[in-house]
Amino acid sequence: MRIALQVILNGEQRAKLEAYARGRRTPARVVLRARIVLLAAEGKQGFRIAHLLSIARRPGARPQV
Repeated sequence: MRIALQVILNGEQRAKLEAYARGRRTPARVVLRARIVLLAAEGKQGFRIAHLLSIARRPGARPQV
């Protein structure tokens, strides 16, 4: 199993990503990426992030249902 890189956010970065993740007018791809980064900053692994967000771990791969 690969070890995910550690993501460290300062307060300003975290606040901006949280705003993107909640944004109703923010493009869906930006919302998803913000959620991925926030979960990574919490120390979650890639497979867990994919499971929590119901997405595939690799672009183009089909998510398992």
